[in-house]
Amino acid sequence: MTNPIAPIHKFSTVGTLADIARYHAGLNPDAVALSFEGRETTYRGLDAASSRVANALIAGGVKASGRVAILD
Repeated sequence: MTNPIAPIHKFSTVGTLADIARYHAGLNPDAVALSFEGRETTYRGLDAASSRVANALIAGGVKASGRVAILD
C-alpha cells in the first residue's frame, strides 16, 4: 500500500489548492482525504467536488486569479 499522504515532489508545480487534491487523487484516488463525524471523502471525491465548485465559480463570473471569500 502506498502512503496516502505522500509529499508532493519538490519539482512539482502547485499553483492552487485544487492542485494538491488533484495530485493525491492521481496517486491514491481511493485513500481517505477527509474524515468528519463518521463521513469520509476520498481524494477522488475531493478532486471531483473541488472541480464542481471551480466550474460553478467560473459560471458565476469569477475570473482566473479572482478572489473568493468563504463565510461558514
